[in-house]
Amino acid sequence: AQVSKLTYEIAAREDERLYKALVAQIEAFYSRIVSDSLQRMHGEALLREFIRHGENQEMIGRFYRTQFELLGRNYIKRTKSRTFDDISRSSFQAIIYNSVKQNLADELLTIIQQIREGKDVDRMLVKDTVRFIATLGSRMFQCYEEDFERAFLQQSCAFYGDCATQWMERDTAADYLQKSDAALQKEKHLVASLLHPMTDAKVQYALERKLLHDKVVALMERENNGLLYLLRTNRTQDIALFYKFVVRVGQGVEELARIFRRFIEAQSQQIWAARVSKEQNWSKEQGSLDEDGDMMRTIFDAYATWSQLMTTQFAGHSKARDALKRGVEYLVNYVAPGSPQKVLFVHLLANFCDALLRKQTGDKKMEENECEQLLEQVVLLFAHLQDKDVFRTAYQQALAQRLLNQTSASDDMERAMIGHFKLISGQA
Repeated sequence: AQVSKLTYEIAAREDERLYKALVAQIEAFYSRIVSDSLQRMHGEALLREFIRHGENQEMIGRFYRTQFELLGRNYIKRTKSRTFDDISRSSFQAIIYNSVKQNLADELLTIIQQIREGKDVDRMLVKDTVRFIATLGSRMFQCYEEDFERAFLQQSCAFYGDCATQWMERDTAADYLQKSDAALQKEKHLVASLLHPMTDAKVQYALERKLLHDKVVALMERENNGLLYLLRTNRTQDIALFYKFVVRVGQGVEELARIFRRFIEAQSQQIWAARVSKEQNWSKEQGSLDEDGDMMRTIFDAYATWSQLMTTQFAGHSKARDALKRGVEYLVNYVAPGSPQKVLFVHLLANFCDALLRKQTGDKKMEENECEQLLEQVVLLFAHLQDKDVFRTAYQQALAQRLLNQTSASDDMERAMIGHFKLISGQA
């Protein structure tokens, strides 16, 4: 028994000595690689050599594991020592990677900058290098985040910060937004094709803050080419881009709604100015200015345009919806300065409604579908009137005349309109 115990102890000591010798051999191999080549390399050559040794470290671990299988089954398992695969992997990181990680990050960032500048580079080399770095560290993605990603985000912000300064100085608001959008899409594609997906959200957030966070409101409020100009010129795509970035950076929604309302009020003033001009040029013999179908259709078209902007370009945002509501209220309750006859919109609306509901003859007769669509527009505008009682009185008087004279075009439409008005105002 004593001989057997002594034999076991000798074997254990020899196994330990062999194991330590093999560990030292692996570490010496990696140290020699570093001193012989890697630290003196730069550019793509460094990345290629790093990838080669990264691939070799798996082969080295596998070689020692198979050649010294008995040692693994006995000593390593019994003492719970690190396996040769672990030793090769950790030695690769501690000796090779740690000695060149700064150079690797610098070379990767240089190549990425060349990609941004449109130069032809070996993209797969970047992707493979990043893939190896992502496997290193005591926790998942530690080396990728600490040694590369952090520097990548800093470089990206610095580069696009310079771009933002130049664009703000020389470009219109629409051009700035388009370039910013293109930059964000370009970086998204770069990350998707070369880096780890976890970087996408980080770089998008960082660049949004750099390009837009402190600038979107200033761009929006530009007098000559800001949001108001885009609304006036019906640049719907650029308007939608403004809203997209306002929402993404969480800044400027109040300003956007204010400018939208300002746009509606300005167009409302133009509509009423055209009305005043018509009053001044018309003589009383040319007809009643209270029946102005052209103006009403202009208002309906404008309302449809504003509603389309609110629902499509501004995605139905509550602030834009409120701006539309207040803007339309401004239009239908506006008192135009300089109007000789002081005609109010409430009278125009009531008379226009009466004209639609009366029997029509001759060339002016319209299809029933068109008439119903116009009446729907009347109801929408009625909801914004302050003087609903004035409208109701005028409407009831006109209704009585249509019924008395039997000039009503349709009993169904009459009942439908009364139902709509009751629903909105709660009264007959």
